Amino acid sequence: QRFHCSPSGRNETLAVSGDFYWIVKKEDKIFCAVADCTGHGVPGAFMSLLGHNMLENSVHKKDSSTPGAILTAMNQQISTRFSKDHETSKHGMDIAVISIDTTMHQLNYAGAKNALYIVRENKLLEIKGDKVALGTPPKDNTTYDYMNHVIQLQKDDMIYLFSDGFPDQKGGPEKKKFFYQPFKDLLVSISLLSPEEQKKHLDAAITDWIGSGEQIDDILILGIRY
Repeated sequence: QRFHCSPSGRNETLAVSGDFYWIVKKEDKIFCAVADCTGHGVPGAFMSLLGHNMLENSVHKKDSSTPGAILTAMNQQISTRFSKDHETSKHGMDIAVISIDTTMHQLNYAGAKNALYIVRENKLLEIKGDKVALGTPPKDNTTYDYMNHVIQLQKDDMIYLFSDGFPDQKGGPEKKKFFYQPFKDLLVSISLLSPEEQKKHLDAAITDWIGSGEQIDDILILGIRY
């Protein structure tokens, strides 16, 4: 298999960001995540650092071997850490986590609001995550368990994880959002290209869309050619 990561957007070199991606290989599995943390600047960067560290720690725990278990554990940790903070909305994140078993050719996915796209033979498969962001205060002291999805992969599948920065970016002649359906259509149209060429097309598309306007959020897209 070929494995590529393609973050996209005009602010790739920002030192402080609320978006981050994470990749680690453990035995026959590759773990990846894309997260969009609450807040911008320093608050967002703090949550990015915290999220990255929690993901790193999770792969060393036997009870966090699936993306669903990883998100459940992270949600508990964030909720506990900030339980005394009255503004809990400041400390959360939307995230998608996958693991790829290169022996079984199997992908496991779980999402906290962030979806997963797989483009196969010019058709886009969307797997939606749970509608509960990490850091959402628990109800009645109950633990929220994130659903784990299992997908059998095929050769040349194109896998996409992303934040909402691209589809939510305002631009065009009417200064409206790019929106998700045009974003999906764009990914399908470039999915047969190499990840490096796809990145160029994504950069060109968003730059043209923004035009003389301003980028309003961090933009992150991670693409994997299986």
